[in-house]
Amino acid sequence: KNQGEMGGVLPPPASKPHFFCDVVVYPARSCHNTFYSLSNSGSEGESKMNLPEVLINGGPVMYILFGCSVVGVAIIVYKLIYFSKTTPPSSSFCNTLADLYSPKTFSQFSKLFQERSGGFQEIFSPLVHAEFRSGISNKELEIELGRLATREIRGMEEWLRPLAVISQLTPLLGLLGTVFGMIAVFVQLEGAHSTVDPSLLAGGIWEALLTTAFGLVIAIPTSAAYSYFEGEIDHRGAQISDLGKRLLFKRRLILEELSKADKASQEQLQVRLRAALN
Repeated sequence: KNQGEMGGVLPPPASKPHFFCDVVVYPARSCHNTFYSLSNSGSEGESKMNLPEVLINGGPVMYILFGCSVVGVAIIVYKLIYFSKTTPPSSSFCNTLADLYSPKTFSQFSKLFQERSGGFQEIFSPLVHAEFRSGISNKELEIELGRLATREIRGMEEWLRPLAVISQLTPLLGLLGTVFGMIAVFVQLEGAHSTVDPSLLAGGIWEALLTTAFGLVIAIPTSAAYSYFEGEIDHRGAQISDLGKRLLFKRRLILEELSKADKASQEQLQVRLRAALN
């Protein structure tokens, strides 16, 4: 059907959602709506459960999951602040740095590098201080740059392992809590000699399922955040490696040209000295 047949009302084209809206905000909102519906459930005359009571009904595993959620949120916030403070330079800026890396424009290169190189100053500082002195070999600079780059990447990876553990452990903990809850339900069912009230059985089952739901709600955002941070680290590591290789290669070519020029000037000087002596 065309737009007129549909009454002229068509949904606007979906825009590309933000990454954290998909994997953090929406699951958290869904979890809130679920617990809100639970807190407002119940027949008239029955007390409605609030969120703390819902968590308590989940059993002891729910306390562990709640602690994991607090730690996971703290790590995510910490890493977001960390990466926002150390914005890496763009590809075009790296190209500009590589173009300016020469003896004639080294002062411009050094000034631009110190002003706008983001969190790369410490990594490439030996290369800046070495300039084009022949006494410092590229091999020595490569070893030092590798050491500083490794230390920087380890700083980026700080606290990511606990985040990965939380994303992997919380679904299993939630499932474990559900298994314990179902065992308790069936133990009560076995002990009941008369007809079992279906509402009591259903209540025990949904209470047991709370831990699985809560574990998944924790695992989805933490797993997505871990993947996001891993991708950011890989991107920055590739930038560091690419820029370092380009600058070292260009420095080697420049040193070779300077060495050839020095040899040529020395040969010319020797020729002049011989001519003067003769």
